[in-house]
Amino acid sequence: MIAPVMQAQTATPLIFKIPTYAHNAIVYSPFNADRLAVASGTNFGLSGKGALHVLRKIIGGRGKELRLERR
Repeated sequence: MIAPVMQAQTATPLIFKIPTYAHNAIVYSPFNADRLAVASGTNFGLSGKGALHVLRKIIGGRGKELRLERR
């Protein structure tokens, strides 16, 4: 008997960009699996203002997407 060939599934990366900010770190929450926290800063975090962005992963009719929940 010949075993069926299983195809490898590749995940498409979700992309999140905010102009003038360089994203430095990302934290995954074990309590809220659909939320991510992203630390960002201007000038690559060396000088200027910084921000913490809270993202929410949504799986819907258009596939997977990231939405900015809080800034």
